[in-house]
Amino acid sequence: MNFILKTKLLTPFFTLFIFLINAVFTPCFGQSQVVFSKINQTNGLSNDRVGSIVKEKNGFVWIGTENGLNRFDGNKIKIYNKQNSNLSSNDIADLLIDRKGRIWIGTFGGGLNLYNHTNDKFIAYKNILNNNTSIPSNELNTLFEDSKGTIWLGTKNGLSAFNEKTQTFKTHQFDSKNVYSISHNDVRSIYEDRNKNLWIGTFGGGLNKFNPTTRKFNRIKSSSAISPDYIHSLCAINKNEILIGTSGKGLLTFDVNSLSFQKKSYGIDKTINIVRCLKRDRNGLIWIGTDGVGLFKIKIGIGV
Repeated sequence: MNFILKTKLLTPFFTLFIFLINAVFTPCFGQSQVVFSKINQTNGLSNDRVGSIVKEKNGFVWIGTENGLNRFDGNKIKIYNKQNSNLSSNDIADLLIDRKGRIWIGTFGGGLNLYNHTNDKFIAYKNILNNNTSIPSNELNTLFEDSKGTIWLGTKNGLSAFNEKTQTFKTHQFDSKNVYSISHNDVRSIYEDRNKNLWIGTFGGGLNKFNPTTRKFNRIKSSSAISPDYIHSLCAINKNEILIGTSGKGLLTFDVNSLSFQKKSYGIDKTINIVRCLKRDRNGLIWIGTDGVGLFKIKIGIGV
């Protein structure tokens, strides 16, 4: 069975490499062989700057670029853009396949899109001026589905949850008069722990812990010099630790019990200042996408 790594590695002139890990799902979890297949504009990709990749159960691979959405069947690529479809924007920020198999497309400038498999079209959700039940911004950073099936949006203007029944959005934004509000509106990453708390990485306000029941945020502050303000990505190591990809502080480890940050090398002998994406695969490996230093894989912890 093949596994496609979902990544948000955004670097200039980044060429897409699809990781085909053929043995990673075998019961014995033996040695797996990684095959790299290069896909770029020469092969029909709409743009070489890739923002996100997801794979459907039927085998289609969806590739979001800064100039169009691409569907790859293993041989040919079909391109969706504003010119040939009703996709709301060509600049794709993130892709998510939810538990129902639906494809959600977060864009820069066009809001949120939901793909309709039946008619091969898109439903767009955009910001509506003076309507606080619409999405707070048409510039999206990240998409996340929690354990209850709620779709969360990390946007340039707050954290938002989609209510499918009412087709509305509940948004949480920074409020200088409320210490329990989110620390910053630029939300870059979302992670849910075993206790159903959401951990929110912001770009400018650091890390937040959100309790969906009380709807209160705990802004994580530390006197440590390595405490991050600019977070790109979050990934669970185990029930007690979260790996954090930052801009300026590199790769950090956060202890959810002591609320402290640590700098660990994990055997990486390179100096890393910017970590843009983190992804754990089904074999327990964590893939680390950096800015200018390359791609790394590490194996730590005993799962979540």
